[in-house]
Amino acid sequence: MSRWGSLNRRPDRLPLAVRILRRLHVLPSFIPSKDFLTTLFDGDATNADVALTEAFRSLPDEFKLIGPADAVDRLAALAPSGKHAIPVHWEFGHPIPPVSAGVHIFAVSPTSESEWDQFRQWQDQLGSNLLTSWGLALPFATLPSLQKLVDFNSDSFSGLCDFYAGRGFSVPVAESGDISLDFKGKSVVEFGPSDGCHTGGIVAGGAARVLCVEARPENVVKLLAARQSFGWNPVEVLPENFHAIHPAVHGRFDIAYAHGVYYHTNAPLHFLENLTRLSDEIYIGGWCASDAKPDVPWEEWKYRGETYRGKTYKEPMHFLSGIQQTSVYLDAESLDRFFEHRGFKVFTVSREQSLPDVTGDFYRFIARR
Repeated sequence: MSRWGSLNRRPDRLPLAVRILRRLHVLPSFIPSKDFLTTLFDGDATNADVALTEAFRSLPDEFKLIGPADAVDRLAALAPSGKHAIPVHWEFGHPIPPVSAGVHIFAVSPTSESEWDQFRQWQDQLGSNLLTSWGLALPFATLPSLQKLVDFNSDSFSGLCDFYAGRGFSVPVAESGDISLDFKGKSVVEFGPSDGCHTGGIVAGGAARVLCVEARPENVVKLLAARQSFGWNPVEVLPENFHAIHPAVHGRFDIAYAHGVYYHTNAPLHFLENLTRLSDEIYIGGWCASDAKPDVPWEEWKYRGETYRGKTYKEPMHFLSGIQQTSVYLDAESLDRFFEHRGFKVFTVSREQSLPDVTGDFYRFIARR
């Protein structure tokens, strides 16, 4: 019996937690499919297929699929470019044929004692060379389940997979074309990674170590789920206020990566100072204050003998927001000057100054010394 007891009892007698989850459409009112693999994805066969395609990417270029012809042929069609699935047509109740070397995938989950017994016979013969469709897909199932509870940077599961596999990620390159971030073999501290929409690109770029510093609990859960699903072995998720990261405690890094972060603090100059202590190569992307936005007066702050200017604003409650009531947008000139006065050379990656959103001025740059 499950921890909830039998879920087939009268609805008014179900535990309160189960009734709440069903009302939120987190738990279906009944098992949506007799197929174990589809059930893992709450009856959504499309998401199950997306998960299998993603899992197949990590397999050898050639692998075999065992099962009934219709199931095997359908799964074979999910193999991504560069992967070749060889069908082994077989059905429960038939003798097990001689097996060959290489990775085999069991396509259909057994549903009875006798079928599980035959599956065990396949295991006896193939050992660790026998994988299963449901075993390959299951690590990914946490992500679409979480999408029903919290917001992500993508509304679709396939979009999340693109983020987390690093597909579509653009390595920051200076406008001059001769300066770019090279993650290969590097240690990276990433501040405010949100749900990891950039983390996948950093991992795909070959980073040897990635420390993700994230304070929002819902984002920590998303990062841990992505790490599990996509095998982000170099990634460590640190739940912490990003103002508190110090080289004496956390070490120094080859790259400090802070995209969409610096303006989610009421102490931006302290945060930027920390970046200069943590690394000699820093990437920043963020909104800058402009004359028009936010529609509040300019303010000035003195820090270590220099004066910087910006505007304050109130943070909304959102997974992309900061964790204090009021934060600061600096102007772009202040950002440049801050790093230049600390021996950095600033290389512009992009500057978009007529955007309709937020302040309208989004600035990306690499600071290097």
